[in-house]
Amino acid sequence: MRAQGKVKWFKKGVYGFIEPMEEGPDLFVHSSQVTEAISEGDTVEYEPDVGPKGPIATNVKLIKSDSEKDY
Repeated sequence: MRAQGKVKWFKKGVYGFIEPMEEGPDLFVHSSQVTEAISEGDTVEYEPDVGPKGPIATNVKLIKSDSEKDY
């Protein structure tokens, strides 16, 4: 089941965290699970899972960049 969230912060090439749109804890995301460049504030779609230390996001895809403005 895919879900959506906002990138809380992301260190390029390393890891970061995603805040889910629905209630729940932030998800850890490793750079190996990101299909394109993401940055803080971007809206993403992902597959939620549970890793050894808690919730993780896998197969993360950019939906809307925070730099895209709504007019």
